[in-house]
Amino acid sequence: MSDESQRVWGNLNGVGKPDRDQQLVEFQGACRKRMAQGAKEYGERSFAASPDQLLGEVQQELEDVANWAFILWCRVRDLST
Repeated sequence: MSDESQRVWGNLNGVGKPDRDQQLVEFQGACRKRMAQGAKEYGERSFAASPDQLLGEVQQELEDVANWAFILWCRVRDLST
């Protein structure tokens, strides 16, 4: 999003330009939380997995993200009809 479009969006929504540094801190916190949850559930197994196994896990996760994005796309599209 360009600076101008961020300014326009902010004016329309009553907020200033997004604080990307703060958003990055929040994103990193969310990642750390997910890592801690995974460690509780799976332990350190992922660190011992082969690169091929990890690649398979990443591929499955990317497919999940794509599917969730499609579901969200459908939901948003339905709101506008």
